[in-house]
Amino acid sequence: CAPMYSLTFHSNIYNTDESDFDIDYFEPQEFVREMRSYSKGVIEHKTENIMINPTVFMNATGEGGLRKQANFHKSSMMMLDFDNGGLSIEDFIRFFWIQSGRGNKRSFIIFNSFSRSPEQPNRYRVCLMYKSPATSLEAHQSVYDSVVCRLEQYGYTEESAQLDRQCRTGNQSFYMPATNAAQPDWHYFNAFGCTTRGIERHGIVPDHYLRTSLISVPEKATVVNIANPLKDEPRKSIDEWKLEISGMSEGRRKILFKFGWAMATQFKLSRTQVFEHLQDVALGDDVLSANIDGVMISLNKKRLLARSSINSSSSLMIDCA
Repeated sequence: CAPMYSLTFHSNIYNTDESDFDIDYFEPQEFVREMRSYSKGVIEHKTENIMINPTVFMNATGEGGLRKQANFHKSSMMMLDFDNGGLSIEDFIRFFWIQSGRGNKRSFIIFNSFSRSPEQPNRYRVCLMYKSPATSLEAHQSVYDSVVCRLEQYGYTEESAQLDRQCRTGNQSFYMPATNAAQPDWHYFNAFGCTTRGIERHGIVPDHYLRTSLISVPEKATVVNIANPLKDEPRKSIDEWKLEISGMSEGRRKILFKFGWAMATQFKLSRTQVFEHLQDVALGDDVLSANIDGVMISLNKKRLLARSSINSSSSLMIDCA
């Protein structure tokens, strides 16, 4: 069934009291329709619009001011704000949808910022949709870090993309999408993988990102010399590995490790990408899913995993051999 998104709305940037904030609930396609409808509204100034926050807050401190990191309860999506850097809307779509291989596509909606114009075409926002909510600030922040990691694989940094790091805080609010009366031709809205089935396949599970980010290599880790398990294996593409595993009825645990080794050594994928592909191939198989952490820890102990890929062409063109 479709996830239910809990989102916080308020009227302006000065709101602080609990009474200033309202929580509303949406299924994914309902949320897309709501955002699309707002995006068509023509306004003359962005302050005419209401604000949205992907996080639901609970006043844990009992003190004034609800929208604080200390009051983070859960978040339904990661909202990104690009302030006219070198990364275009078309670039983002290519990196997170069109050029993404199996297991790397992400569900998201993308729309213009109010100030998008001919002089500033790369002002836009993105909502990366979660399959299940982030129930800790750390899990939510790990999703942001994974976005930065992927951008780096394509040669962009936070600075060059002008990605606002405030998006990582977990308490940043944003104006709802709208059409600028002074720049109506620069309105943009699109959605990718946001149907119920799309979220099931491409929605983000923040806890998976957090678990991956917590896997670390000790400073003085011992390098274990082990024979290459791929020595007698023909080189296969990512999709060929996945197809082979899906067609097996036994021996899948052993080949899961070989698949992880191939992704780390042959394709030079980052730890996040390796983890995501393992999750994808184990989807619906509890026994196989239970072995993923063991594969990741083994690869880490052998120092085969990196936080970001060294060879972007081999790691990102995953449909190639």
